[in-house]
Amino acid sequence: WYLSQLQFVDAMPGCASQFWHCDNTARGLTFLIPLVPTTAENGPTELFPSSQRIWQSSASDANDGGGEEPPGSDELGSPAATGAAMKSFLNLISTAQLQDVAPVRAMVGPGAAIIYDSRTLHRGRTNLTSARRPALVLRYDMLSTPPPGMGAVATSMVRVVGDIAELKIEGS
Repeated sequence: WYLSQLQFVDAMPGCASQFWHCDNTARGLTFLIPLVPTTAENGPTELFPSSQRIWQSSASDANDGGGEEPPGSDELGSPAATGAAMKSFLNLISTAQLQDVAPVRAMVGPGAAIIYDSRTLHRGRTNLTSARRPALVLRYDMLSTPPPGMGAVATSMVRVVGDIAELKIEGS
């Protein structure tokens, strides 16, 4: 394990919501440490519970002891593997209880840590206040699976499917 990212994020007043994304397609840990209280108004991080599990079903995950991928399997983070993971995610949204899959907004005080699996689909929400919302982000990954774990096509797929899943949940 190594510290793969140390970032200062500052959600400025009026900034738009981020698009749905994950930090890596392989197991890792993300620590988000707000430096001011995080409220519904100043753009909390929003996470899809259990979404990290979709990556395990799409391809062999070296971090899960899978070792070498079986012949013909898709590499994690490839468009094909991401497509399979997104199909699993939409199936999860369709079959699970709403309270088990609806996005959760992490609202905590300054200095508290929000810790999540780096494969979790998440985004920062719009800052509707006139004040900044600074935070520190630390991410730990394995040397064998450095971030981001996917390219532009796969990232775009995650973005679109996150929006579709959110619309499905809101329509339920």
